[in-house]
Amino acid sequence: MMMSQDNVPCIAVITVTFNASKDIARLAQSLAEQTDKNFVWIVKDCCSSDSTISIVDRYRHFFPLYTIVSQDNGIYDGLNQAIQYCKSLFYLTAGADDLLYPTAIKELNLALSSDMYSADLYLNRIKIGKKLVEPGRGNGFLFGQHGFAANHSVGCLIRKDLHTLVGPYSTKLQVAADSLFLYSVCSAGFKLKETRVVAGEFSIGGVSTSKLLFISHAEFALVQILNHPRFRFLQIALYALRLLMNWRQY
Repeated sequence: MMMSQDNVPCIAVITVTFNASKDIARLAQSLAEQTDKNFVWIVKDCCSSDSTISIVDRYRHFFPLYTIVSQDNGIYDGLNQAIQYCKSLFYLTAGADDLLYPTAIKELNLALSSDMYSADLYLNRIKIGKKLVEPGRGNGFLFGQHGFAANHSVGCLIRKDLHTLVGPYSTKLQVAADSLFLYSVCSAGFKLKETRVVAGEFSIGGVSTSKLLFISHAEFALVQILNHPRFRFLQIALYALRLLMNWRQY
């Protein structure tokens, strides 16, 4: 089902899924409980063999919902496909195992309208476990995207048109293409604005396995080297230090 450009909500929530039936209902329910239904949910599914799409379909009567079922080459390829389909001015990504708090969309719409939609990237506060995480203060050299944003998923409202200037998410990275994109945006002089909204919860379950944790650290180091080529040897040393600090988890 294609999305019409008429009366499109300003915010699209984009979720990329593959066999996410055990998690997706939690996110879907959190969207159904939004006090402001002025958003659209776009679910890009990579031909799941479980009940992911049938679970999503149960929520069609709560808010505008669009599903794209097609093959992709990983989460970032799926995200790029969803963004091409999206007609909203801004989008927020939410993983199948994340959730939004009931007033998140209402507060985000208010933040956008009060700022006259002038920023390119709006930075939210989020919860990770029991910890409240706020946007960083510009120290990308040590913390990468987290030096600017609390997180990509749930933590950012991104102007869709940024991709015409910065490009799509890289499909060469497994877990850090969002970090590369955000870092590019935050360091390139685009307008950033904090919303002060605690938008929801980000689940760290997706990078809990030893393999993904190792890849995450390796790709983080690569992104840091790409963004700080003059200090590549220092970034390599920091990468080695992170490996030593986390070696028991690999």
